[in-house]
Amino acid sequence: MISKGSEPAFKIVYQRYWDKLFAAAGVRLQDQQEAEEALQDIFLNFWKRRERLELQTSFDRHFAVALKYEVINRLAGQHRRSERDHQAGVETDFSTQQQRFDLQVLEKELEHTICLLPPKCQLVSA
Repeated sequence: MISKGSEPAFKIVYQRYWDKLFAAAGVRLQDQQEAEEALQDIFLNFWKRRERLELQTSFDRHFAVALKYEVINRLAGQHRRSERDHQAGVETDFSTQQQRFDLQVLEKELEHTICLLPPKCQLVSA
């Protein structure tokens, strides 16, 4: 019935599996909001593909596999974001260190240049 677009049938499946999948997603993702978004994506994709969907197994198995891959994709995305943020932090630290080093070099060059000036000019620059 779902493959023919029956919203009441979809609603029954949604209500039957939501709690169980939400608990499993919450444990795996360690974030209730992320778990809820994952389930919304799973059920949305299920509804979008309803006409082409040919279940070879039970709904239990189908949703378990869908949840597994959704969790893997979300954790991989979190890892990529974490790596990118870490990389940005390292670049910022390096940039700050480079700026400090450049400032020290510039100060030394300035002191050296001032020392080359005549004594009265050195007094003005101080």
